[in-house]
Amino acid sequence: DNGAICANLNKYKLGFLILLKSNGTGLYATKDLDLARVKFEKFKVEKSIYVVDASQTLHFQQVFKVLELMGYEQAKKCTHLPYGMVVLKSGKMSSRKGTVIFFKALKEMLSDHLMKEYLSKYEGKWAPEEIEEAKRQLAVGTIKYGMLNHDVSKDVVFEMDKWSAKTGTTGPYNMYAYTRSVGIKRQVDEGKAKCKPGKVDPSILKAQVERDILIHIGSFWTVVNDCVTKNNPSALCGYVFNLSKYFNGWYENTHVAGSETPDELATRLALSQAIGKTIKASLNLLGITTLEKM
Repeated sequence: DNGAICANLNKYKLGFLILLKSNGTGLYATKDLDLARVKFEKFKVEKSIYVVDASQTLHFQQVFKVLELMGYEQAKKCTHLPYGMVVLKSGKMSSRKGTVIFFKALKEMLSDHLMKEYLSKYEGKWAPEEIEEAKRQLAVGTIKYGMLNHDVSKDVVFEMDKWSAKTGTTGPYNMYAYTRSVGIKRQVDEGKAKCKPGKVDPSILKAQVERDILIHIGSFWTVVNDCVTKNNPSALCGYVFNLSKYFNGWYENTHVAGSETPDELATRLALSQAIGKTIKASLNLLGITTLEKM
């Protein structure tokens, strides 16, 4: 129409998609189609996931259909992963109402909060750069875990105090559980245990919580594969939280360094390290870097 180039997708119940305006200007669809062409032809990409908010669902349905009509088999493996909007407890952010939180302000608020809650006690004990790095990783862990610990298709309610809490399903809670596992090994390595480690003997692990932990660790790859299949990492957030909760309960009732025999020490140490490695792997998959001390 008037020199514009369009794709009539009405027969697929996808409406009308403008590819080039009458003055030759491209639109988002134009760019997405060309990017897909480059990915398919130059980089031989077989599967492509577009992580864009839910309001663009029709747009990507149209783009994928056009790619299919252009003859690209890979179009069938293109997926739009929609996500909800980030909102406040009071509702949607609004520039008109002055409720928009800009990144700079969020960074400052979160940094101050994390410093007060977690790191102020280390001032004078840690080097300033160590505190800054810990604060940065805690902030990233807080935001990433908070964002991913939801059904990706639903709106995310941002609550700073809740997301950064020391207890409950939060990034810092899981990160702290990992540092506990590091601390246990450090104690043993520094010779602060009652005895030196002997041989690992799984039969020593008789408590129900220890068996529950082993079963939970054993389900790691099943959970990961399920998250990949569903394009939804929220189940991994739940998995690592439950593992951290198991570990913290066990830790409170089991003094690893106080083990009475070498084999008991070695076995408990091995369990704590297996837990720590699994927590670290889970958090890494969520884009969160663990801390060695916290």
